[in-house]
Amino acid sequence: MKKYLLAVCGMLCSMNLFAQELGDGYLGLSYSYIDAQMSANVAGTDYDFHMSDNAMIGILLGYSFSENISMEVRGYANARNGTYGGVREAIERQVMGLGRFIVPVHRFFDLYAVIGYGTVEVKALQDSYTDEDFVYGVGMAVRKGSPVSLNVEWLQLYDDETTVSGNSYALDMSTVNLNLVFQF
Repeated sequence: MKKYLLAVCGMLCSMNLFAQELGDGYLGLSYSYIDAQMSANVAGTDYDFHMSDNAMIGILLGYSFSENISMEVRGYANARNGTYGGVREAIERQVMGLGRFIVPVHRFFDLYAVIGYGTVEVKALQDSYTDEDFVYGVGMAVRKGSPVSLNVEWLQLYDDETTVSGNSYALDMSTVNLNLVFQF
């Protein structure tokens, strides 16, 4: 996974050399509201909980190859912990590389789909683990004739099962993101 993220970061950095010929770069701030359903079997006891009070703050760095295609890298850190029965549960951090496929609807409004790959670090009950999975979603960007846009999107992040220290976890996580994006 580290090799994948390094390759994407290297590719995005090298694109700056060709910025005049290929298109525009962009940088954004993101607030991510997380909706996670988790099932766990810890020391023979089954847990099933819904975590909807967890949030993350992140940055995104991308490059538009054309009006319809761009690539981006995103990184998020925990902004608000979730709880289950008084126990702290948290999505600590996540990193993802995404391709964005854009349909311009109007000069002030775009629809887009994203697909990519990401990794997430979760702290649940007594364990901490990292999960990797494909990421996909849809969104819309609204701008008013300036290089600044406001994006609202839904992403399906993880739908996996894992075992840590003999304890099993199943995670199904999606987010609603609000991104403020600056094109340069």
